[in-house]
Amino acid sequence: MNLHLFIPLLFIVLFSSFSSYSQCANDSISPTAVCQDITIHLAASGYAHINPLHIDNGSTDNCGITNYLVNGQITDTFSCDDIGSNSVILTVIDSSGNVDHCTAVVTVVDLIAPNITCIDTVSLPLDSNSLAFLTPNLAISSVSDNCNIINWGTLELFDCNDVGSPRTVTMTATDMSGNQSSCSTVVYTREHIAPVAICQNITLALSPTGFTVVYPHQIDNGSFDNCGIMDYWINGVDSFILGANNIGVNTVVLTVRDSAGNTANCVATVTIVDLIAPIASCRSIVNAPLNTAGVSTVSAIDLDHNSSDNIGITSYLIDGLPSKTFNCNDVGNTPATLYVMDASGNVDTCYSTIKVTDPLSSCLLANSSILAASTANEITIFPNPTKGNLNINSSDAPLEQLTLKTITGKTVLEQSINQQMSYELDLKELPNAIYLLTVKTTANTYSKKIILQE
Repeated sequence: MNLHLFIPLLFIVLFSSFSSYSQCANDSISPTAVCQDITIHLAASGYAHINPLHIDNGSTDNCGITNYLVNGQITDTFSCDDIGSNSVILTVIDSSGNVDHCTAVVTVVDLIAPNITCIDTVSLPLDSNSLAFLTPNLAISSVSDNCNIINWGTLELFDCNDVGSPRTVTMTATDMSGNQSSCSTVVYTREHIAPVAICQNITLALSPTGFTVVYPHQIDNGSFDNCGIMDYWINGVDSFILGANNIGVNTVVLTVRDSAGNTANCVATVTIVDLIAPIASCRSIVNAPLNTAGVSTVSAIDLDHNSSDNIGITSYLIDGLPSKTFNCNDVGNTPATLYVMDASGNVDTCYSTIKVTDPLSSCLLANSSILAASTANEITIFPNPTKGNLNINSSDAPLEQLTLKTITGKTVLEQSINQQMSYELDLKELPNAIYLLTVKTTANTYSKKIILQE
């Protein structure tokens, strides 16, 4: 080793070290603080911490930096209140206590979304105004955030249109940084207010078929519901049939139901009337043969020929009576009126001809007997039987009129006589038969059976 070379080199090193030590021991040169802006994120706790080195960007000192401070502290803490830009001061100190400062901007951000949980389903009743409001507290079971929540959920309006139709509603929580989380709930709108049923009494007439149909709207008199009436029933059905057995006052029940199934009832009376008269139909000819006593009874129903009525005929009358009796004085054709009446008192009429006959010659025999007993000294008729000429003599009063009828009541001869006491009647043009001769004088009328035979 070359000692001559080593000694100067050692001197230089020792001199340099001594010089450096001597300089830092008497250091008056301040450090140079160099800052950088940073962005930090709040944690779930809502806080974030920094130390000076986070904002240091290469601060220097000739003798080295021994201490770093941020806002005068070893660490600095930021919370939700500091969200945004914050100015902080970095302080650097060397071993001689020389100090320098710089300013940095710490931007605090919150990227953590709120935690929100909804109730699965919500039953929401409508109020008296047919409205319901879903507030967040009804739909959200829990909500939290590392910072303040400024909006959680929305106010949702429900009305009658939502009854029976579940609606999914989304609730959203928003914190002060705009972070959002959502959850959903299904809302069932309930309408518990019953309708108001209002009835009216009505009167209905039976149709020609004998029936009438009653519908709910006929007895409804303005029933109402806050959400509207959906169904109307009468006696529990859509329509109700009334017939002849229901003539008079009938009690029925109107039921109304809204879309939520709430019901209400009211009672009405339906008065059924029959205003349709029967249709009377008569036989044109009704035969009434006299019996051996010279009488024949015809019932009103004998004149009927399929009369009809929408509810049925309850009574028949002939000339206002249930039946009518005919005798010898009625032999021939007699008009008669048939009255048909239904249970409601509606009436119709038609007309028949009653053909009274004496097939048993009861009237001739009876009149002959009477004539023989009462007119033996008053009227003389001969010959009887006769072949054509018939003499009539009166000892009581002048003859006035002669009438000859067949035993069926048909008039075959009618002769007026001008105040004569006797008269000869020519019957040659008539066929052989038994006839009834009626002799009318100015005082009395007499009848006698005449037998014409050649």
